[in-house]
Amino acid sequence: MQYTTWYDEWLSRIDGWTMDCSVGETANVLLMIPDLVKALISLSSDARVPAEVAAVMQKTANNTMRGIEYLPPGFSGVVGLLQDAQHIAAALDPLLPQVDRAVLAEHWQNQKYDLPATVRYLLEDSDSYSPQC
Repeated sequence: MQYTTWYDEWLSRIDGWTMDCSVGETANVLLMIPDLVKALISLSSDARVPAEVAAVMQKTANNTMRGIEYLPPGFSGVVGLLQDAQHIAAALDPLLPQVDRAVLAEHWQNQKYDLPATVRYLLEDSDSYSPQC
């Protein structure tokens, strides 16, 4: 049996959803979600992040992961994942200014935008990534 991480599992599910339903910016947002969760988890365990900020990040990651783990593939689909992305962004928005930008950069994998810019995009430009199914 081959072991896969939640990250690999989620990427494979998203890949299937983007093949079925999404193009353009919708697919880009879906592919950001695993990186957002990964950033939440890694930031929440970084000692340079204030404890109260880390606690909210951990709770947000746990709530998001619970949905991934227990919902069958395809249950919530693209719309549910886009809503997850917006919930993560809404949770991160007031927290990010409390964390040093260099620390944020260490935990963010996306090369196109930094984490604060990604959060702003998810909160302000939702019309540009609505699903096309």
